[in-house]
Amino acid sequence: MVYMTGSHFPEGLGGSGRPTTEQIAEEMTPDQYDELGDPDNWRYLGEKQDSGRLVHTTDVPPGTTKIYEVWGDEFGQLLELHYERHLDGTITGLKLKEFSP
Repeated sequence: MVYMTGSHFPEGLGGSGRPTTEQIAEEMTPDQYDELGDPDNWRYLGEKQDSGRLVHTTDVPPGTTKIYEVWGDEFGQLLELHYERHLDGTITGLKLKEFSP
């Protein structure tokens, strides 16, 4: 299940190249807040094994990588955050999904 899809974000907090919890919150609906809680209360648990691979399609700039992160929501449920990170640090294609091992 895809919880949300996002648009284009500037470079993440402190130049990390990762979306901030504020950026994640901007894309969530009120129903998602009820189900997943406030992203400020989530825990970042790291990247999945296949994270960081180059994207080989013509619709993204060269050097773009696909990132898969694991987060724990406010209620202890594991989630995946998927997005593309571009060489300039910008983030596109933010998607929040159910965790899959």
